[in-house]
Amino acid sequence: MVKVTDGDTVHVLDSSSTRHKIRLIGIDAPKRKQVFGTPSKQYLASLVAGKHVLILLLLILLKWHKISNTLFRIVTFFWYVYLIGSYHVIGCSLIRCIKRL
Repeated sequence: MVKVTDGDTVHVLDSSSTRHKIRLIGIDAPKRKQVFGTPSKQYLASLVAGKHVLILLLLILLKWHKISNTLFRIVTFFWYVYLIGSYHVIGCSLIRCIKRL
């Protein structure tokens, strides 16, 4: 794991050192400048910092968005992120944390 952007987005390096932005499935965490954005980011970082993970693609979301009579296709990829050696799904851990609050 290389970087945590916010509570639901991380950056990872693959085996060829290519960087990928990964959006976690099932999580819609607050962004950095929103209420609870910083604690959300810090909690995700505490779970994944410096750890090896397995990334599995689950969903591809395709949306069409019209801006000034121009149609844009927006493709979003959602991923499961597993901590290697623990069979721990990061998204499920964050959901349990939110329910405790």
